[in-house]
Amino acid sequence: MILNVDDARCDALVLSLDGSEEKRVSVVNIPLTRFSNEKAQQLCDKLTELLKSVGIRARGETRKSGRLHEERTRDTKFKNILRILWLDVVHPVIHTLGYKVCYRKDTCAPTNTVVIEDHPEQLPRIWWCATGSLAFLPMHAAGIYGTGADTKLSDYAVSSYTPTLTAILDPSARTTREEFAFPTIAQPSTAYATPIPSTEDGVKQVQSLAHDVNVVSLKNEETTVERTLQEMKGTDLVHRVCHGKKDTGDPMKSGLLLHDDVLELSETVKHSFPRADFAFLSACETAVGDEKIAEESVHLAAGMFMAGYSGVIATMWAIKDKDAPQVARTCIRGF
Repeated sequence: MILNVDDARCDALVLSLDGSEEKRVSVVNIPLTRFSNEKAQQLCDKLTELLKSVGIRARGETRKSGRLHEERTRDTKFKNILRILWLDVVHPVIHTLGYKVCYRKDTCAPTNTVVIEDHPEQLPRIWWCATGSLAFLPMHAAGIYGTGADTKLSDYAVSSYTPTLTAILDPSARTTREEFAFPTIAQPSTAYATPIPSTEDGVKQVQSLAHDVNVVSLKNEETTVERTLQEMKGTDLVHRVCHGKKDTGDPMKSGLLLHDDVLELSETVKHSFPRADFAFLSACETAVGDEKIAEESVHLAAGMFMAGYSGVIATMWAIKDKDAPQVARTCIRGF
């Protein structure tokens, strides 16, 4: 799903395989007549302002407490952003594709809906390839909330993001191995960044779930750039818990802060990772590119795709210490 955002017009281009051996790709154009490049930028600016107001736009910011009505105002503004994304961008796509709301069989499902056994594994998947300011907005959370008749994208489909079509249309061939392995890379503190107190606890929780998996644990002085790259080349999955560095002047210098140096994006993409499958980047703003070159999708998550990983979990803004382990546990259970 390519989301085109331009001053002239906005469209959703749906690309799908026809199921034949040739795997021919069909394209359906869905005009987004209610949306505009100006509206996309306005939503992006409003979201950035809201994130800053609650202290989660960047790591190190403290949450700003306010009066109850201020909290409610922020909540209302955020819901309004998600509502506009739903009405102007997502719903036209869902309607054209003919997707219906799905509920688990053990829930009270309204009439005229599809009931499935397991949610959300059997839901269709949409890969969003957003351009312009839309690349900085949470398409996966689009919906109408707080009305008593909520509707949201996650009721219809599972959302993923891709920086380029190549990353999902031409995946590298991989063979299933009996020995599945992954390294956990934890850097709770460095001399040039604030500490991350719950780093090692999060890694231990992940290890406790990986009973039959070969886990290589690197932490503190073991997390050098050379050792990290070495372990990545021989394993299927990588779990990194450390600081992320975003370089707005030169995005290729963005990277992850390790014990001896920064593992920059420019260095990561130089290497080949033959067993690469999935990466979990528990660091701040790992899926945020440079707003000045939004069309180029230059960020750490995109770099992992370029390096051969078929799936990446990354963050669009700062991630709290208490939240990262919870997300990691969910990911590991999925394997």
